[in-house]
Amino acid sequence: MTDFLVITQARMTSSRLPGKILRQAGQVSYLEHQMRRLQALNTPVVIATTDLTSDDPVESLAREKNWNFVRGSEQDVLARFVLAARSHESKWVVRITSDCPLIDPLWIQRGMDLATSLTDPGAYVSNVVKRSFPRGMDFEIFSALELFQAEQEAHLESEREHVTPWIRNRAISRGKSHDILSDFGDYSRYRLTLDETADEELLKKLIENHDARHMSCRQVCALLDRYPELAQLNAHVEQKKN
Repeated sequence: MTDFLVITQARMTSSRLPGKILRQAGQVSYLEHQMRRLQALNTPVVIATTDLTSDDPVESLAREKNWNFVRGSEQDVLARFVLAARSHESKWVVRITSDCPLIDPLWIQRGMDLATSLTDPGAYVSNVVKRSFPRGMDFEIFSALELFQAEQEAHLESEREHVTPWIRNRAISRGKSHDILSDFGDYSRYRLTLDETADEELLKKLIENHDARHMSCRQVCALLDRYPELAQLNAHVEQKKN
């Protein structure tokens, strides 16, 4: 059994930007940019994609790169996460999404360290309840035990589709939700996620013109502060509601 398992949910059928995770910046797919960054964690990573034929290219890339993957229900993403968690037995699960190519492993590691120190299987650690990081840096950490309980007790469609509402709400109500906050200021106004064409325009410029693939979150935010015209590229995009 490992202490942590990172699961990144991935699919090609985005309504706003179809095939977005396999589009490229700097001749590398956005999914591969993310996977390269996650290697710094030295913990297993599983790509949880769907069983739709449209996601065959995700499986093909995973096989080519020797990445771990599972395929499951498109709509019941919670069940897909359970499938991934059972493929690699671990105490804790880290949930991220594949539209975050510049996610910072340093902050995920800080969340993992906090979860380890708590030694409480009911704990929930994240940077999404209280936001101080840009969109695109999101992660949630919870025990495999809580994930398996959610699979049994979460029945609302929204709870199944978005994976963590049952876990998060239960933790908040029990006083077991713990926040990871930026130590370099509130940058929740920025978007480093890949959801619309404007998001891709920004990410492509950051990666190809500023070598952001090798930058920390702090460095990327400093860059956006220095060049506000970059941040304006996708400032108008409204985040989808979970």
